[in-house]
Amino acid sequence: MKQKNCKQTENLILIIPFLCITVFFFVLSFLYPKYTLSLTENRMLAQPPVLSRQTIASFPGDFEKYFNDQFPGREKFLKLFSRLQLVSGKIKVRNLYIVNGFLLPQEYLYSDSDLAVSAEKTGALMRYIASVGKKGCYVSLPYKTSVYNDMLPAYIQNNFGELNYMNFVGRLDPGIKTCDAFRCYQGRDSLEQYFFKTDLHWNAKGAAVAYQYILQWLYEEKFIDSPVHSTLNFDFAYIEDTPYMGDLNRRFSYLFSTHETIPVFNSGEKPVQYYLSYDSDQYTLDKDEITDQSLNNGSENYNSVYTLNRGYYKMVSRDALLDTGVLVIKDSMQDAMTEMFSSVFQTTEVVDIRYLEDTALSQIIKDSEAGLVLLMYHQNNVTGDMFDFGIE
Repeated sequence: MKQKNCKQTENLILIIPFLCITVFFFVLSFLYPKYTLSLTENRMLAQPPVLSRQTIASFPGDFEKYFNDQFPGREKFLKLFSRLQLVSGKIKVRNLYIVNGFLLPQEYLYSDSDLAVSAEKTGALMRYIASVGKKGCYVSLPYKTSVYNDMLPAYIQNNFGELNYMNFVGRLDPGIKTCDAFRCYQGRDSLEQYFFKTDLHWNAKGAAVAYQYILQWLYEEKFIDSPVHSTLNFDFAYIEDTPYMGDLNRRFSYLFSTHETIPVFNSGEKPVQYYLSYDSDQYTLDKDEITDQSLNNGSENYNSVYTLNRGYYKMVSRDALLDTGVLVIKDSMQDAMTEMFSSVFQTTEVVDIRYLEDTALSQIIKDSEAGLVLLMYHQNNVTGDMFDFGIE
């Protein structure tokens, strides 16, 4: 009996503290402020589930997601977890490879069915572009992990980005022209200068190489009439002594250095009119209106240096090299090319369907002054909502 009582006492010593801690954090979770967005993980957080007859089956799982996402001090625990993972010397932490100071997102192979859906939607878009008397093509921009694949240990290296893209292109209608701009760095040295170390995105120098490649391809494929790529010179200025807050560094609560080289394209003193909304005759000459001005701590990020992701904006440059227009349907990788477009094309319209409101993409394409439409996504962006163009 004495031995049994001792065993029960030992069990209570373990169980009672565990229950107290569990109850404490459970109660604290209801008192703690609720958040809708995790900047560290760049995703929306689960909100309190509603219990009803229709949701009773899914309620336990939904509540678990909510409790995990709203756990008190969650961001601090994530930072501690990241620090411990980094100290352990792991090359892969939180779905990022860490090599030579660069943060590289892990790549995955996409399913044939997902790629087929994207290809069909792209085909519908291109057919619509042709139906309203315009030319269209697909432009694939470099993706960071694919560019720096050789940095990784041999046992990690893969060609998933290439396989995904080729599988996608192979499913497109044969008549759709595709520009493989992600090959623009082939044969070049010092590739490290083209992307930010702690950001998914490239910088202006990396974008300039790709832009020149694209212009040459557009000329060779007779989308533009002038070989501007052969005469275009790129000049860069540099933002100095300013912390750069990379979006991948944010996952680690900025544990990595924020000291980065920040090149910007120097377009000179050529005036550009920026129209901030569709079908408006109001414009500004201030480029800051299309950049992220929310930072107030003396730092920079990709959107503050280049362009904020907006649903629609238009640039008009009377001093451009060409007297024609272009409509660009883009993801965020294009942002570093903004001023390059305005220096070459007299009119540039830019659409990001993730943020497009009130106006259908089909209407913008139909009404556009541009005779050329570029669908411009990075190499690994070949599935998902970015292909929901709303065009059948």
